[in-house]
Amino acid sequence: MSDENSDYAEAQTRIAQVAAEQTGGLYLRRLKITKLPPEIAQLTQLTRLDLSGTEITDLTPLANMTLLTRLNLSGTPI
Repeated sequence: MSDENSDYAEAQTRIAQVAAEQTGGLYLRRLKITKLPPEIAQLTQLTRLDLSGTEITDLTPLANMTLLTRLNLSGTPI
């Protein structure tokens, strides 16, 4: 499995954990991912999201995250 595939799987795992625990923060920093897993759109309770150091270019899945107050995009192509 490539680094990108294993990091994508790691992102999915972290999203599932946040969904189950209903925590307000998700930290995907430095994962070698180019797109957000679609499951992230279900995390409407998020207040903090760290995507720093990723290769994310499309933030469309975040459109319904109205509680998001901190979004870290440093080191991304955005």
